Amino acid sequence: MSHTKVDKELMSSVTVKIAPLYSKMAPNFYQSRTLVSLQDTFLPKLLSREVSVPEVKNSR
Repeated sequence: MSHTKVDKELMSSVTVKIAPLYSKMAPNFYQSRTLVSLQDTFLPKLLSREVSVPEVKNSR
């Protein structure tokens, strides 16, 4: 078996395994950026008491 054929088979196998991970990366990246933006916007306002969050009663 040639070296090139082994490399192609290995790459194909690896691609099949990691493709689902790559398909999740973009949405996770954008969600992370959104959460960072919300944190940067609201955390200073919460700390300065410009906005408040009502307490939630534990209903257990």
